[in-house]
Amino acid sequence: MKVSRPGTPLAEIYANYDPLQPYVVEDLTNNVEEWENIDSVVKLSIKALTKSVKSQALAIRELERNLSMRVHIAEFQEEIAKRTN
Repeated sequence: MKVSRPGTPLAEIYANYDPLQPYVVEDLTNNVEEWENIDSVVKLSIKALTKSVKSQALAIRELERNLSMRVHIAEFQEEIAKRTN
């Protein structure tokens, strides 16, 4: 199965792959001819899996964002010690 967008090489797609932008599933939902012979159960399963991956990716990104904003305990204690002396 060829997974590509018009004018975009396959390697470039995977190099820039973002789970929140599932091109394969977009093609599936837009009834690209490569997906015409795929059973509806398989299509539905792929759509459900993609929805799950997207929600997990969003949750992971939110956790990563929150972690990047946290202060390490040692840094916090050091700063408190500076301010109290």
